[in-house]
Amino acid sequence: MTKANFQKGCVNFLDENELPLSILTSLLAECSKVDLQAIREEYLKSKKK
Repeated sequence: MTKANFQKGCVNFLDENELPLSILTSLLAECSKVDLQAIREEYLKSKKK
């Protein structure tokens, strides 16, 4: 990933060959374990206080 462009919320690649499918598969599997709804609800609760 030497030519990847890292930004605040994303990583940009020049083409699909820069991110091997096996790494993408692992990343998606790990991210799917995160409960975004629970995180958002907790965040909204904390803002109300």
